[in-house]
Amino acid sequence: MLARIALLTLGAGAFAWTLAVHSTFWETALVQPLGQHVMNGDRLGRSVSDSIIEQRIRPIEVRLDRASYRRAMAAIHLSRVERAMENANSQLDDLMGVLDNSNSALLSISPIEPYFWLSRYWLINMREGFTERAADSLAMSYRTGPHEGWVSTTRNRFALAIFLQLPEATRSQVAAEFAGMVQSWMIGPASANLETVGWPNRSELLGQLDQVPIAQKTTLANTLQKDGFTVDVPGVDSRDPRPWH
Repeated sequence: MLARIALLTLGAGAFAWTLAVHSTFWETALVQPLGQHVMNGDRLGRSVSDSIIEQRIRPIEVRLDRASYRRAMAAIHLSRVERAMENANSQLDDLMGVLDNSNSALLSISPIEPYFWLSRYWLINMREGFTERAADSLAMSYRTGPHEGWVSTTRNRFALAIFLQLPEATRSQVAAEFAGMVQSWMIGPASANLETVGWPNRSELLGQLDQVPIAQKTTLANTLQKDGFTVDVPGVDSRDPRPWH
């Protein structure tokens, strides 16, 4: 009897060790790197993301029920939704529901997630239009990560598209984010945002550049002029766009 108990104990210990090893490999070697690729702006092939979802093992997931794993899985679900939208996939509504649940599961244990508050804003906006819930999610993205450069390029574009519908406090953060992009030499994304969704509110955006170094502002002005947009950038001498006249 004692020998049997010992064998059962040993077997349970071996199973737990196996789960621990496999769960560590599953998260660190597979799920986390793929999730990071998505957050970096890369796209996952359908076979890759679908394989991760289909082959996950529930006992392993239970051991990985923490923010790092939920974060990576939410990113993978986001990639699947983006691909489904591009391909007019009939399962889009279901995939959006899974992404919504995945975002909520992450944010419930790790609310300091500006990327996934932005993901939640984007998803709500796609499903319901610009609502108070969407505005709150966008505001949370700014509140939890106002200076996240890798989030700013996408977030600033989204926010400028509905700039006048935002609360005044959020509008101030959006304008400050634009200035921060210029100061951080993110001239390409900043100029693209200004020339497109930000153009109707260019005066308010450019007015935030007073404290930005002259080198960055001059580069922005040159980029805008090269693209055919003539504006007065604070502190930069205006130039005649047609010097041959």
